[in-house]
Amino acid sequence: MDATYEILHGFFPAIAGWPTWAIAALCAALPLLACFTFMSLTPLVYVYAERKVSAFMQDRIGPNRVGPIGLLQTLADTIKLMFKEAIFPRGVDKKLFILAPILVNVGAFMPFLVIPWGGRLQPASTSASST
Repeated sequence: MDATYEILHGFFPAIAGWPTWAIAALCAALPLLACFTFMSLTPLVYVYAERKVSAFMQDRIGPNRVGPIGLLQTLADTIKLMFKEAIFPRGVDKKLFILAPILVNVGAFMPFLVIPWGGRLQPASTSASST
C-alpha cells in the first residue's frame, strides 16, 4: 500500500491532505482495478490471437469485419451470447443451474483476494497468527 501511495502522491500531490480512510480506500482500489482489468482483457487478446493463428493455419482470413482488423469480434460474440435464449434441461434445479458457473468463477478469482501489496511490494503474511 505504501508503494501505491508513493506513486499516487508523485502524480497527485494534493492527496496528502485527504482523510486517511479515503487514501486507504484509493490505495486498495487501484491494484484491485488493475488486476480486474488485466484479468478481463487478457482473454480478449488470447481469443483474438487464437482465431488469427487458426485462420492462418487453415488458409482463411480470420476475424476482420467487426472493428479495426477484427479486434472487436470477441466483444460482438459476447453480446450475441448474452441475448441468446436460456435453455434449461428438463428436471434441473434452475437456481443451481444458474449458480454453478458463478461459483466456478468465484473460485477462479479467490486467489487474487490476497495480493501482497506491502511496503515496497514485499510479500505480506497471510497466516492467521503473526509469529
